[in-house]
Amino acid sequence: MRTNSVARQAALALVVFAVLLVSGLATRPVALAFPQVIALHAVLVAFPSSLCITIAVEKGLHLPWCLAALAAFAGFLAIMSPVMGAASLAPALVAGACGMIWRGKKNRGMAVGIGYGASYYPATVAILFASAGAVFAPSVAGVLTMLCAALLGAALSVFGACLGSLAAARSASKSPLETKGR
Repeated sequence: MRTNSVARQAALALVVFAVLLVSGLATRPVALAFPQVIALHAVLVAFPSSLCITIAVEKGLHLPWCLAALAAFAGFLAIMSPVMGAASLAPALVAGACGMIWRGKKNRGMAVGIGYGASYYPATVAILFASAGAVFAPSVAGVLTMLCAALLGAALSVFGACLGSLAAARSASKSPLETKGR
């Protein structure tokens, strides 16, 4: 089987979609437990999304297929709420731009994963405020909370992408004889 077959690309894209969906569902209770942090959900999905996207791209997922998976996820969220769909589509566009900028370079998967994960929280907050879905009373505590959340999301995204790159490199370096018995 060719490594770039349509079936393999579709399978990798489906895995990205499924991981994004499961990570969103898994982090929802935590985000609901802390309502004082606006869009905490977007911070918490930074790690699993960047990990999964990095692994998938480094395993051979082409950028158009990756963007299709991210757009499908955004479309799924848009069914529930147009704001959630738009908040998920904006990081997908950032990830696509990162993928095009790092085209042909070694760490392209990391760039795409970090681009998506790190931009998810700022995009979500911006779209919430633009759509009047959140009202912001300017205060030092509120600004510091959002700044810390954005930095935490970016750090989790970088950490997830680094782990994803290491995992993809490690699995690629093992010979079939080493992995056969596991």
